[in-house]
Amino acid sequence: MTLRFNLKKIAAYPFRLLNILSVAAACTGAFSALAATAVAEDAAAPIPNPPDISKSLPELPGEDVSAPGHTDLKGKSLSLNYDSMQQKWRASIDEYKSSNPMFMFDYGLRLTDQLAAGGRVTHQREYSEVLVNGVYAPRPSLRFTVSGGQLRPNSDYVSESANNGYNALLQNSYLLDVKKYWSKDSLVSDVGISTYVVEANGKSTGKTASAVSSGMDMGDTESMYLDTPALGKKASLVFNLGLHPTADSRVEWRRERGRLNYYVGDEIRDREYLMSSRFKYSHNIDNCTQLQGRYRSSDNYDRMNLGIERNNWNFSISRTRDDGVADTGFQIGYKIPLSGSLSSVSNCKQKPESAPSFSPILDTSTSRPDLFPRDALVK
Repeated sequence: MTLRFNLKKIAAYPFRLLNILSVAAACTGAFSALAATAVAEDAAAPIPNPPDISKSLPELPGEDVSAPGHTDLKGKSLSLNYDSMQQKWRASIDEYKSSNPMFMFDYGLRLTDQLAAGGRVTHQREYSEVLVNGVYAPRPSLRFTVSGGQLRPNSDYVSESANNGYNALLQNSYLLDVKKYWSKDSLVSDVGISTYVVEANGKSTGKTASAVSSGMDMGDTESMYLDTPALGKKASLVFNLGLHPTADSRVEWRRERGRLNYYVGDEIRDREYLMSSRFKYSHNIDNCTQLQGRYRSSDNYDRMNLGIERNNWNFSISRTRDDGVADTGFQIGYKIPLSGSLSSVSNCKQKPESAPSFSPILDTSTSRPDLFPRDALVK
């Protein structure tokens, strides 16, 4: 094998390499000049701020962000809630593990700063109920509430006699409530007046009329009339008064007066006059001792209770009269905290019960009035 080399071409390679390096150096200088010019222009012109996209991002839960909607699972209750300044709603199932759960849905809407409306729907095996509330608060210390409700007992769970006399039962309730609060330094802390009407209605099966038309003996007809259940209508007026005689004492007084009539058709079968009173007194003797007294009375029932608490100890005496039978009892108790601490000053520096205050207007619009009965007025 013979190798041949062209000496002229080999000698020309170094010169070509120098030409390439010079061209590259020139290009590098040009690019450096352009970059310096661009940097100078950028330094002279202000840098625009990037667009703010934080408002378009969804809120994430954190310490300072409270989501208005949430679920809640506590014990035997499951609920889905939404709560904001303008509206709130809650869907819940109580005793969801049992064979008789209670389904409930609340909704409240703030119409203005002083006016709100809401309601509640409840369904259980024994009954279904619909409630509607309107709340007006012209001042923070004054509130008017109007409520209406309809209770529909399930026919399978109403007394057998009621089923024999009526195809369906509906109980309508109406309430007007006015409350006024004063400051804690006033002698009169709160005054409330409530009036309500409850009326049970039912569609009669007409058995008595059909028995008369068929020629049934009048004695049997009268017996059937007496066996027909009577539907009740209740009208009542309630007055509440709260006092602060001293800085360490509080007095509560409640008086209710009304009437309850039971009807079969348009005829009154039974009439009852209702009158009841409640009295409660609490007084702090010193930082660790509190005296409490309660009295409750109605037509055939009276109960008095007087007790004293000091630290974890308590002693009370009570007397009860029920249908003419009197009973007296004594009670001595000692509180043991679940934490296991037996501190002897757990009740020290306690204050007497303060005057009540209004709940938020939206909460009131979805609440069930305590004066509405949960059972049908059937006798």
